[in-house]
Amino acid sequence: MARSRRQTVRHAPRSLALPAGAEYFVAKGATDLLARRPAPAYAAYTEALKFNKDCIDALRGRALALHELGRDQEALFDYDAALALAPRDEDLWHNFGVSLLGLDAVDDALLAFARALDINPSYAAAAESAAFAESKRGRFFEAVTYCDRLLEKDPRNQRVLRLKADALLAGKNFGEALKVYDIALRHASRNVELLINRTTALLSLNRRDEAFESAKQALACDNKEPLAWRAYGNVALKLGLYETALDAFVHALGPSPHDAEALCGQAITQKELGDFDAAMRNFDAALALDSEHDDAKSNKGALLLLLGRYPEGLPFFEYRRAHNENLRLDAKWPWPEWRGEDLTGKRLLVLDEAGLGDVIQYCRYFPLLTREPFAGRGKPSRVAFGCRASMRALIETLDPPIELVTDVRPDAFDLFTPLCSLPLVLGTSVGAIPAPGHYLAADSGRRDFWRERIGTQGFKIGVSWRGSSTAHSDDTRSAPLGAFAPLAELPGVRLISLQKNEGVQEIAGAKALFRVEELGPDFDAGPDAFLDTAAAMEAMDLVVTIDTSLAHLAGALGRPTWIALKYVPEWRWLLQRDDSPWYPTARLFRQRAPSDWDSVFADMTEALRAKL
Repeated sequence: MARSRRQTVRHAPRSLALPAGAEYFVAKGATDLLARRPAPAYAAYTEALKFNKDCIDALRGRALALHELGRDQEALFDYDAALALAPRDEDLWHNFGVSLLGLDAVDDALLAFARALDINPSYAAAAESAAFAESKRGRFFEAVTYCDRLLEKDPRNQRVLRLKADALLAGKNFGEALKVYDIALRHASRNVELLINRTTALLSLNRRDEAFESAKQALACDNKEPLAWRAYGNVALKLGLYETALDAFVHALGPSPHDAEALCGQAITQKELGDFDAAMRNFDAALALDSEHDDAKSNKGALLLLLGRYPEGLPFFEYRRAHNENLRLDAKWPWPEWRGEDLTGKRLLVLDEAGLGDVIQYCRYFPLLTREPFAGRGKPSRVAFGCRASMRALIETLDPPIELVTDVRPDAFDLFTPLCSLPLVLGTSVGAIPAPGHYLAADSGRRDFWRERIGTQGFKIGVSWRGSSTAHSDDTRSAPLGAFAPLAELPGVRLISLQKNEGVQEIAGAKALFRVEELGPDFDAGPDAFLDTAAAMEAMDLVVTIDTSLAHLAGALGRPTWIALKYVPEWRWLLQRDDSPWYPTARLFRQRAPSDWDSVFADMTEALRAKL
């Protein structure tokens, strides 16, 4: 999005033939302004005001010069004086608003733009500036409304199309933003900024291959633009093309070494390549440039956790909230956040957040909150979990149970905590993770049903190979179903799919090579998540899965579970170990290099051969 607004300049220089008091200096100031010489313009207008302190052109011109010099606070005094003399001057109101914007007085700027538009409803510059101000304020719908007014009169206005698309993008309306970028690019196909932002929209829509092509187009237009290289690196990172991503961030940082975003991207890539020392240095370098960089903080936290440094990493991990709309806590919840203080007699609400696997992993903490005595923090009078509807039936099997709520009244609780903040608040370390053999259970009726349907013959392995293909998922954690083939070749082994939705289409292609049994269209077909999956897992001799919610479910049920992990896994699986402190019945198999699933399943096959 554009970072500033241009003020409206309508007066032209007059003849400089003869010095004639204020008129001469006003004309000289106007000439200097048009030549982009704000300092001599300021001096000329100041001289004009010595002749006539109420000269509107001099007040207007000096304010414009002050704005160009970055001295907007001083410019306001001249605008005030000019508006007292000409309160119906639309240009003055608009320029006054632009200087207010320069001082981040956004609400006051909007009032000034509204006054200009009251005087002249067709004043395009004021409407455009108002749209920019509304976007800056975070009111993206209002910004788009202003843009639409302007586009009705001039549908090919590139500045306004860009402004509208950027507002839609910032408002997370990615599909509509993409449409507007495409319209703008019809008339400016080589506009690098449009292509960069279009890439961001495509990436946000999880259309990664298209985003990669869009980033390539931006570089083809200008391969010296650091932001184009940064966009290219971001897409390559999402695609798991780590060497390509690293090269892109190096290019981005060449002409722009103080770009905290590019440093953060480089650090994430270095982490994925296993260069943890370099990654930590670059996270710290990004934070030295921008101490409030949430991505650098949360990713540094994830790296510290991956390294097993929980006391250091968990506080940084709290910055995950910046990208979770459910955790915009200051606006949403009326109670203070629980930070670990005494809970005696208090009513605590635990907020649902993140993915389904996180709910399964962290619900292990609920019994600690209701146990007496509770680590010196006293016994609360009420603990409840604001659980999503699809997970209620599963979480109700927790022993001891926790109260589950959906409709929360403001007077019902005293404190809250986000679910994934419990490890921090409860002082978790790698050696002090509450890890019972199992803490969730399958429904007994469903368990009997699926045991009968699946049968007892053979060595039954429930398999899952792909996670949810959402915009925020990590596709590099997913393995192709074909990678499971060596397991199926062992005598007596049955592979039984636990996969739902994404990835199921791979079964048809795999059947020509090996057999994968399916559990039918009624498998987990209802609104409740995982009930049939949990029951079917009880009928399996082993669960083999990639890092997805099913790994957490199998571990929480206490089922024998083998988890296939990418080269640098998510933080909770730690490094250089084949067991998990979170799930005692899990065994971990790791890639030896990025994208190397063959080695993972070769190791699994040998381990299974020894087991059979």
